[in-house]
Amino acid sequence: MTINLYNYYSKDSIENVFCWLPNQEPYQEQWWITGFNPNFTSSDPEIMVTLGSVDFTGHEDMYDALKRDITFSDNSELKDSITFDDDNYTAWILWG
Repeated sequence: MTINLYNYYSKDSIENVFCWLPNQEPYQEQWWITGFNPNFTSSDPEIMVTLGSVDFTGHEDMYDALKRDITFSDNSELKDSITFDDDNYTAWILWG
C-alpha cells in the first residue's frame, strides 16, 4: 500500500505534505499505513487530496472482486475515484 497527501491550491500549485511508499527494497508486508509531517500544523480539508494504492499481488481474487463490484456499482463518484492497473493487480484510489 502507498499513501500520498497533497494540498491542491490549483492545477499549477500543488504542495506535497507527505508520500509514504513503503514497498521499496527490502520489501515488508504491511497491514496499516499512515502519514505525518510535523511541518504542517493546521489542515484545510477543502484543499487536501489523497492518493493511495493497494497492491493485490498474491490476492488476485480480491482484486477481481473489488474491480467487479466497483465496475457494476451505481455510484459514479466511487467509480471515478478508483483506477485499476490490471498488469500489476493494483487499485489506485483518489480522495479529495
